[in-house]
Formats: sequence, C-alpha cells, structure tokens
Amino acid sequence: MAWPRYGQWEIDHVIPLSAASTVEDLAKLCHYTNLQPLWKRDNQMKGGA
Repeated sequence: MAWPRYGQWEIDHVIPLSAASTVEDLAKLCHYTNLQPLWKRDNQMKGGA
C-alpha cells in the first residue's frame, strides 16, 4: 500500500462510527488509533454498520 495506489486501498474505521451512542463516543472513534489501511475489496466485504 502506497499513496500513489490510493483508490486500490482505503482508510477504514476499525470500530464503525455508527457504533457511537454519544458525542464523546464519536470523538473517540474519530481518533487515528481507530483507523487502518484496508484493501478496497476487503473493506467492501467487511461492510458498514
């Protein structure tokens, strides 16, 4: 994975933002530690909540 190939991979939230029930939870889920690079196909297979 490299920036020139961005589009073949995406930045994924490990715990989806939709899991937040409060503003504080949402702020925690927006932190960079909740992000991971994932191949586009794998991210699409993972689906969203």
